[in-house]
Amino acid sequence: DRVFWLCRRLERAEATARLLRTIGLRITAETYSSDLAEIPALLRVLVEQGHLEPGYVVAGIRDQLPGIEEGLPDSVFDESQSASLRSTVGQLLRSASVVRDRLSSDCWRIVTRLDEQFSLPQHSRVDLSGLLAMIDSLLIDLAAFSGMAMESMTRTYTWRFLDLGRRLERAYQTVVLLRNTLADPEGRKPSMYEAILEVADSLMTYRSRYLANLQLGPVLDLLLTDETNPRSFAFQMATVVEHVNALPRDHELATYTKEQELAVTALHAVRMLDVTSFDSPSPNASKESLQSILEGIEEGLPAISEAISHRYLTHARPARHLGEFGQSDW
Repeated sequence: DRVFWLCRRLERAEATARLLRTIGLRITAETYSSDLAEIPALLRVLVEQGHLEPGYVVAGIRDQLPGIEEGLPDSVFDESQSASLRSTVGQLLRSASVVRDRLSSDCWRIVTRLDEQFSLPQHSRVDLSGLLAMIDSLLIDLAAFSGMAMESMTRTYTWRFLDLGRRLERAYQTVVLLRNTLADPEGRKPSMYEAILEVADSLMTYRSRYLANLQLGPVLDLLLTDETNPRSFAFQMATVVEHVNALPRDHELATYTKEQELAVTALHAVRMLDVTSFDSPSPNASKESLQSILEGIEEGLPAISEAISHRYLTHARPARHLGEFGQSDW
């Protein structure tokens, strides 16, 4: 249970850091304009996940709040908010400390280092440029931990639950990003596609593969259906299916377990998508279809996590009367 949530928090911290960096780089650019289509959409992702004050995406309230250049760094280090990036890093350290005996010395050093580096002295503040530098350092440490875990951990059930947490969280973060940025046809512009690919760490892959202008179909292909891209939803679900198939279960049962059924269903659904259909000349015709598909995928992910937790990670046993206990139960 602890290693499962350790990697979920690690992946959550990475996704938030990448999103914040993409926003921050655009806000601090000399060519920054509040009219950029991608900024409100990316801020909406932060707001929905509790990283930012909701007023920043409401036109009537936004003008009454401090500028986003000031509000963004403050929200990142607001430890009173459980969803802030600083709080997520603290939760990551606490999860790692509980499973200290399952982590190598180097992994533990990385976790303690990122917690120390991504913090501010009491009553001090950081501007947006300073925040971007700290985020760059945080992403390097998170990548170092992921690399050490991948290369050093034996492939036991502990490693499988660690990677399950990573894949489920990355799948969720990818779908939330796509739903918030691509649901509105008016926001489907090359600058938006570039921002999405930056957050998903897939811009270089897109450019090397398609050698063309940024378009909706190829972006969805790369981030939703491409099972060779380690950042795509399909890759995450294929890995989840592999892990749940390898977990202990009653092999006399002819049917799938609940978690197997849910994972295979999600993978099959995304494999059947025709992403080129969303590049329709009539964007309104594809709006509801794309939005409903992404919403359906997103709603199904918690059920997979709950099924895994219920079968393998729930420690409570069924209630029994005292008279039912035998000597062997004590």
